[in-house]
Amino acid sequence: MVLGTGTKFVIRNKGFKNLNGNGTGDFIFTVQVQVPKKLTPEQRNLLTQLAKTMNEQPPVKKKGLFG
Repeated sequence: MVLGTGTKFVIRNKGFKNLNGNGTGDFIFTVQVQVPKKLTPEQRNLLTQLAKTMNEQPPVKKKGLFG
């Protein structure tokens, strides 16, 4: 299973107590993944190696319209 930004999880009965005091709500949270934009060559290499072990294609650096 691959998790990414926007993946939601629900943990039943671990949220806030209901206002009427009867039971407990669900704890719901969303994953936010942040990857730094500036990586050292070693960090970039490590991420590329990780992607290969997961049968993923590393992202291709896009060039601008004129270059």
